[in-house]
Amino acid sequence: GSLSVFTTDVALARYAEIADAWEDLGGKADAEPSPPDFCVDHTLNTCGGNGHLGGPLTGQPCTSAPAAAYTMPTHVANGADDSAQAGSGTETLVVGGLRYRLPYDRWDEALLPCEAVGMQLAAALSRFVRDPQGYLQEEAWWRESCLARRVHLELRRGPGEPGRPAGVGEAGWAAFAQSSGEETVQPGVRVRCLGHVHERCIRAALPRILAGTERFVIVDKPAGLPSQGNRRGVLNVEGVLASMGYGGLHIAHRLDQPVSGVLVLGRSRKQQHSFLDASVEKRKTYMARVWPPLAAGRVTCSAPLAWDGRRSVPSQSDGKASETCVRALRPPFADGTQLVECCPVQGRRHQIRAHLAVLGSPIANDTLYGGCHAPEVGGSLAAFEDDAEGSLALAFGREEQSWCPSCAWVQRVLAGKEEKPVVKGGIWLHSRRYEVPSLGLDVEAPLPAWAEEQHVAGSPCF
Repeated sequence: GSLSVFTTDVALARYAEIADAWEDLGGKADAEPSPPDFCVDHTLNTCGGNGHLGGPLTGQPCTSAPAAAYTMPTHVANGADDSAQAGSGTETLVVGGLRYRLPYDRWDEALLPCEAVGMQLAAALSRFVRDPQGYLQEEAWWRESCLARRVHLELRRGPGEPGRPAGVGEAGWAAFAQSSGEETVQPGVRVRCLGHVHERCIRAALPRILAGTERFVIVDKPAGLPSQGNRRGVLNVEGVLASMGYGGLHIAHRLDQPVSGVLVLGRSRKQQHSFLDASVEKRKTYMARVWPPLAAGRVTCSAPLAWDGRRSVPSQSDGKASETCVRALRPPFADGTQLVECCPVQGRRHQIRAHLAVLGSPIANDTLYGGCHAPEVGGSLAAFEDDAEGSLALAFGREEQSWCPSCAWVQRVLAGKEEKPVVKGGIWLHSRRYEVPSLGLDVEAPLPAWAEEQHVAGSPCF
């Protein structure tokens, strides 16, 4: 095939934005990367100014039509607008087995795509820029935000143009100023938007420290705690560990939210990248409980896998090479399920879950891949189920902003006017052991209760 290389300023700026976001994510070199928040993602759908139709705080999909936008603002780390970053919503609270973070204000920056050139700014924002919860808002909402000084537009001055600040070189300069929403979008222009951030609530279970070195910290991640969710927030592994006194850590590999077990974090970006190096040998051992039992005591699945936006599927045409070795650890339990050991050679997204399904023995409670023989670990919990004291209503009421659609959605849910979203439990997949000989790592996590013989599976879900 052929490769077209675009070297315009706009393309280079766009590439830098994506590269910076992926580095912040800590993408795994030997794994299929999750798409950055501002890439095309049809699981995030358009919602108008009348509020969210889905559950933006719990990962439930919206029910309106897919959005065509692909720009998600990135956090402004420093600058004149940082005074609004701190806000008062830094508090977390636990109610009904779920951990919540109160909403807070944050300035985010977005590079408008070339398709927006020539459009009025408010119209471009309504089409191409998502709010902090990942939703599009109507043009009228953006115009109101501009009038309320929540949108700043980049102003540029070329070499020799008047208005250049003292001490700025001849290469030109850029600054941000309040926008009216009526400006015509120019190529490569950036905007800064003040958003009211609502992080998705998560299971309240805390990770356990398994081991630590000068370079790494290894934890036993509980099922339900996201390793990559709420990427710029605190309701994830890194944020929860920071609240426990282990700050400055960076996840070194993916572990799906419903999966428990060994998770490695670097003490710095440098150590994170040393772990991500594809040339570093990693030996991973997982435990799973499947139904029906394996057809043979030991089997290898080599089906190439492709990501379809929701799960990994076998594909000979565009799938990536994937290999997982599976062996039965014991005869089936009384309920017909079987404990197996899985050793993935690569680290494709959902690799073990997809390969077990290909073998005809999916994880017994992994409904995404056809496992429907047992309930989820910990069961499903209803989000925003308030306690007798009304803790959630009081806390979220204090931080409510009249212009924030997510605040209005939360109040409707708490008042019983919207269906409470469901936070799913874990699945029977556990990262048992991680070995990285060149880095001196060999850590094992304790077995979860469902892997023990005396554990009794629940009733089938069909």
